[in-house]
Amino acid sequence: GTTYTLVAGDAGKLVTLSNGSAIALSVPQDSDATIAVGTYVDLMQLGSGQVTVQAGTGATLRTSGLTAKARAQFSRLGVQKIAANTWSLFGDLAAACGLTPAEVVRNAEVVEAYLGDEMVEVA
Repeated sequence: GTTYTLVAGDAGKLVTLSNGSAIALSVPQDSDATIAVGTYVDLMQLGSGQVTVQAGTGATLRTSGLTAKARAQFSRLGVQKIAANTWSLFGDLAAACGLTPAEVVRNAEVVEAYLGDEMVEVA
């Protein structure tokens, strides 16, 4: 399918997601699934459809400044329940700008080489 919400039985397991179309995976609020704080769930995008992790109704998803999307087919992600109704997402996430991490680094190197001593620190 193209949607899936984690259930208590997924706790501590690998959930594989395979579809040719995009998949939305939701992390649940406490009243929808009894999952202990501290529990990890591993995720893997098997198909070509990009996996997006989102907070279900009443839940909160914490992630870095990247997106909440798997970077590519076979990307591994994970979620951990860190507090009541609150989850943390980590792993092989897509860059927000659409570039791969290697492309971001390469572009930064090109800019640095071009600017040389003219570089300024941006806060």
